[in-house]
Amino acid sequence: MNNRKGISALVETVLLILVVLAAAGIIFGAVIPMIREPAERAGICQNALTVSSTQTMVTIIKNKDVAINSIAVNVYNSLGAATAVKGVKIPESIGSAETTALPAGTFVKVQVIPVVNMTAGKQAACDPIEVSI
Repeated sequence: MNNRKGISALVETVLLILVVLAAAGIIFGAVIPMIREPAERAGICQNALTVSSTQTMVTIIKNKDVAINSIAVNVYNSLGAATAVKGVKIPESIGSAETTALPAGTFVKVQVIPVVNMTAGKQAACDPIEVSI
């Protein structure tokens, strides 16, 4: 007499399907936010601001309706040393411009980093916008 014990093929198939569904749910839950947040940030930040600069001032123009919390502005000399610019105002409406005086010195590059509100209530720094002087 054959006295082997084990699970039936039907139970085995159901368990295999459940394991695959659980694995897919875990992967979906982990991977989708990693893709969604950078894509949303890129969409919000892309072409949000236009920056122009001279040796004495930087002008920031708002190109689209984006909720900007703050803007960090750094100027770089020819040796690569950075100086932070204080008191930079955020343009309020589309097409509006804000001009801020730069500190005294000879600079070769201006870097503007806007921090925006994302839909989930998080704040995210956009990629730096760099302009040669």
